[in-house]
This record gives sequence, C-alpha cells and structure tokens, in this order.
Amino acid sequence: MKYVVIAATLAAGLALAGCGEQTTVSGSLPTVPADIQACFRAGPTKVPQKALSVAEVESLWKEDRVRLVIEQRCGKRFLAWYGDLRKGWK
Repeated sequence: MKYVVIAATLAAGLALAGCGEQTTVSGSLPTVPADIQACFRAGPTKVPQKALSVAEVESLWKEDRVRLVIEQRCGKRFLAWYGDLRKGWK
C-alpha cells in the first residue's frame, strides 16, 4: 500500500514537471498556473495524533521525503514560469 502511495506521488510530481507556455504579458500580473498552485497547496504529510509504531514512523518519513521532492519540482517549475513571464513583460 505504501509503495502505491509513493509511486502515485512521484507520478504526480513528474506530471507537474511539464513545460509551460510562453506568452507576452503587459498590464496586471497573470494568475499562477493552477497545477503549480495545487502542488504547493497539498501541504506536508499528515501525522496522526497517536502513538506510532516504528514502521508507521518510517512510512510517514518516506512520504514526507517524497513530498519534499515534489515541492522542489514545483518550485523549479514556478521559477521557470516566472522567468518566462519576466522575459515577456512590457
């Protein structure tokens, strides 16, 4: 089960690493793309309020590490989007 969660999370992260479109912008700032917003809003791994077994702690730690990788990719995608936006800004 935990491997399915990890695999699904990695797949979602790879999907978010796609190329963005470049547009020429003027006037007000555009909205951040929805996929980037959703990635950052997903938040950290939820830790249950109970005594955890060693296996549960290890599983939560692994989920947290996967989430960190996904957020790093979101950050890189956001910076690339913002860089493209700045190039086309008038």
